[in-house]
Amino acid sequence: MKAKTILFMLLIVSALVAYILYGKRQNQSTQQMPPAAKPQVEVITLNTTKTPRKIVLNGRVVAFQSSQVRPQVSGIIEAKLFTEGALVEKGQPLYQLDDARFEANLSSVQAQLESARAQHLTVKQREKRLQALSQSQAVSQQDLDDVKASLAQAVAQISVAQSVVELAELDMEYSQIKAPISGRISQSLFTAGALVTANQAQHLAIITQLDPVYVDLQASNDMLRQIQKELLTKKVLPVQLNDHISDSVSQTGEISFADVNVDSSTGAVTIRAIFANPSGYLLPGLFVTAEVNLGEIDAVLIPQRATSRTPNGDLMIWLVDDQGIVSSQIVFAHGSEDNQWVVGDLSLSGQSLIVTGYHRLQNGVEVQASHWQSSSTEKQ
Repeated sequence: MKAKTILFMLLIVSALVAYILYGKRQNQSTQQMPPAAKPQVEVITLNTTKTPRKIVLNGRVVAFQSSQVRPQVSGIIEAKLFTEGALVEKGQPLYQLDDARFEANLSSVQAQLESARAQHLTVKQREKRLQALSQSQAVSQQDLDDVKASLAQAVAQISVAQSVVELAELDMEYSQIKAPISGRISQSLFTAGALVTANQAQHLAIITQLDPVYVDLQASNDMLRQIQKELLTKKVLPVQLNDHISDSVSQTGEISFADVNVDSSTGAVTIRAIFANPSGYLLPGLFVTAEVNLGEIDAVLIPQRATSRTPNGDLMIWLVDDQGIVSSQIVFAHGSEDNQWVVGDLSLSGQSLIVTGYHRLQNGVEVQASHWQSSSTEKQ
């Protein structure tokens, strides 16, 4: 019994000695472990600069003028006088109708006009004779009144015949269908031998004027107010246009007018700009992007790669103070310029902005900052 007690006491002492030795080793290893490394970030110093203030709007090209070519008289098409897809001038003959019937009708009404003139001459000579006889009271007053009435009727018949001749001449002229406006003509929907009528529903072709052209842009109510504010002080507000197919199209136009109605479904307002289009590259229906230049403002440029979005969609950046402590901040961008956000908060000037390494940071964390060098592609 005494031996068991001694053995039990030895086991307790051994366990105690082992626990003390283990604790010393842990303390030594903890003292030898280096402190946790600070997160590495790259920063730039923000500065105030003069920056163009632009609004980017989307829109579509609209023809300056578009006219459907239609017949004004009925007849058979004898010939098509234009090349499909070519430029035509206002008044240029496009179709020739069979004009034999119009020519015959014109000859007939011209003969009626000559007859009316001859009748007028006869009545006028008779009226002169009766006027002379009336001086000697050789004719009655009734005969004189009758011849005067006949003369007035003859004059009216000449006017009627003249109007009929003018209508016949118009029909003769309309037998040659001419371009109502200048522009580029579409394909012809009728060929030689086809019968066309003055009241037909189908047009013969369409002429579209492409120089200049309109561009209808969609702007929010806030953007419209900014544009209207600039138009109060400027006669012309330049608009830079770029399409989405080729970089070769880069033109400057000006705003023509802004619609007075807001689309209830989209909340957008249509702003129409006018652009020269001598090459005809801008075709109706083409989707384009336009930049409205609102002048220069003092702003801070923030690289887009240094920003992120909050769940609410706000633009967020990370700043570093002199002690290396980071903090996040929400900013509002007026627009973009060369892969940089244009921010009007001038209080950011002189502060250090984290460009890389901010994705896992939290407010109040201390970081190790170094200067960020942008690549050539990012500078472009």
